[in-house]
Amino acid sequence: EHEYLLSGRCEVDDLAERFRLAIPESEEYDTLAGFILHEQGEVPEQGSEVVIGPFRITVAQVVHGRVDLVRLAVTDAEMGYSA
Repeated sequence: EHEYLLSGRCEVDDLAERFRLAIPESEEYDTLAGFILHEQGEVPEQGSEVVIGPFRITVAQVVHGRVDLVRLAVTDAEMGYSA
């Protein structure tokens, strides 16, 4: 498993391209933080998770009610590595 610490302001289109992360397209959000908020239905707390296939997205830091940092965990198999 590989982990990345990302800004909540990362554009979902960029993440989809870089990690092959299948975040559904929506006019409701443009950023990773916006996607998490959309999925949770409320401002998430630190430690909240969203899972998309082999990807686990965990809220690492919330500042003043805003998702600031997000941890993205990707399985080795998805990244093309074998054990």
